[in-house]
Amino acid sequence: MRTHTSRMIALKCVSASLAKISRWMIRAYEFLLRPTVRQEQALGEMLRDHCSLYVAALQERRDACRHVSKSTVTYGMRSARLKEIRAYDPERQGRWSFSSQQATLRRPDKAVQAFFRRVKSGDTPGYPRFRGVNWFDTVEFPRDGGGCRRNSTPHDPVTRVRLQGIGHIRVDQHRAVAGRGKTISVKHEGHGKVLRRRLDHAQETALDLVRAHDVIAHEDLEIRNMSRTPPQSPTPTGSVRSCPTGPPPKPD
Repeated sequence: MRTHTSRMIALKCVSASLAKISRWMIRAYEFLLRPTVRQEQALGEMLRDHCSLYVAALQERRDACRHVSKSTVTYGMRSARLKEIRAYDPERQGRWSFSSQQATLRRPDKAVQAFFRRVKSGDTPGYPRFRGVNWFDTVEFPRDGGGCRRNSTPHDPVTRVRLQGIGHIRVDQHRAVAGRGKTISVKHEGHGKVLRRRLDHAQETALDLVRAHDVIAHEDLEIRNMSRTPPQSPTPTGSVRSCPTGPPPKPD
């Protein structure tokens, strides 16, 4: 049976509610998405295009810092050109949420600011790296309704979230979300989850063997002795021949 859980595409919803002590309480919820084949492909394309946007923004900022003029490219300057980028590339950048792309353009600035903050505090700085499409795993929607709608089919017993350019995706919502949704993130967590499941399966198998047997023996097999090459024996003339293996030949 073909499933789509191996990609482990998670939906993270951050909500805020007013507590009794008159202050805001921030909660984070994480649910598993169950996309169709086409939706899963579109989610991968969304991550790819956002990754291209992030890399271009980081490269532009790095080039500006290395220029003799020591100019600075701010988020506001990049965001002002986003409409042109979407109009120039409607099949890729133009199909996704404008607000989610703005959030992606803010990430290089946050990474560079964190770099200088670590330099100032004497920590190991680690300049922001260019992320390949396999490492860029998160797209953030700054608000519920900006290209992303949580619980997009309220009259359907199955919970879904609507993402611009992808459609209504089924959500495994195992608990209710309290408060008003603030931000929503879509994250691909495939490799780590698959690895964890495989390790858990190996540990469970070993535990079952220990519980089911009083004694467990371990044999150190010599692989060279298990070769299919037939052994050799000396002939009366002193030469060496290989011993025949298998059944004897049939008589004529």
